Amino acid sequence: MRLDDLDSAEGLLPGRYRGLALSIVDTSSEYGRRVLEYLFPGVDAAAYDDFGVAPSTVNIEALYVGDDYRAKARLLQAVFETPGPGLLIHPWLGPMSVIMEEPAQIRFSERELRVIRISARFKKAPGVSALGSSSSGLTSAISTFTAALSAISAA
Repeated sequence: MRLDDLDSAEGLLPGRYRGLALSIVDTSSEYGRRVLEYLFPGVDAAAYDDFGVAPSTVNIEALYVGDDYRAKARLLQAVFETPGPGLLIHPWLGPMSVIMEEPAQIRFSERELRVIRISARFKKAPGVSALGSSSSGLTSAISTFTAALSAISAA
């Protein structure tokens, strides 16, 4: 699958989370190390411990425009509430297995009729490949697909 094949609003970048298409407005990523700083009374220089690479985070801002925006919001709610890692297809970074770091936001506005805005923050899932090469990853991918189909049929 190519990113060009994904549905997207004109001028926005296409992406997907758990199989649901999103029009990406903005995205950012955070990378770094887990460092702990120690401050002691009477000692001017701080001491540091390096605890290794911090989990990468990915933030997305997306929107959806259409007459079925309420149904799409319900689908997004179901997708965001699904437990376990999911597949995020990022417009620049490609496919990656992620988990929700905090609850996503779905916003409506009286000034933007037929539009929903989405903000989500993900952490890259540790030890799970984006394509689910292990049997547990395959099981997770199948359950994600089933949950998405159930949400679509419910709407």
